[in-house]
Amino acid sequence: MTEAKQKEADQLHEELERLILKLKHNREKVPLDVLKTKYAAGYTALSRNICRTASDYAKMVTIDGIRVSPAFADEGIALINDTIAGSGILKELSRSLFGQMDINLYDSLLLGFREKLLLELQVFYDKNTVLQADFEHPEDPPQKICLANNCIWQDGQWVPVEMFRKAPAREAV
Repeated sequence: MTEAKQKEADQLHEELERLILKLKHNREKVPLDVLKTKYAAGYTALSRNICRTASDYAKMVTIDGIRVSPAFADEGIALINDTIAGSGILKELSRSLFGQMDINLYDSLLLGFREKLLLELQVFYDKNTVLQADFEHPEDPPQKICLANNCIWQDGQWVPVEMFRKAPAREAV
């Protein structure tokens, strides 16, 4: 995550913490049925703010750095949506915020889901990976290139093709 994105994520997290503390305080002082009736407008607005902030933060934390090439967008998006639907994560996240009002649990669930998503994506990437040889330098090992994320495998990680730097051309002897 870039420094700017990390700062934005930190701000969203702080805002979410503030909102959850407010929810917790309200629930401790006023019965839930009264919050939903007498204070419905304020309670609904707070709930919506929590949902919006939590969603923005979750997207930032879980999918930051995930790449899917435009040619593979439909398949990649379907995989992400299927992983979300099959995991039950949305209900767990909602319970952590509105039931337990526990931001640490929320963070832990998000990180666990990200790991699950990355594992699913790795299978997707592996299915769409090819080896490419450099015919000008046949002694060099072939490069592992993923068409689904437009990256090259280098030093144990995917490096975006646009950031990959080849060694300078060799001098003829």
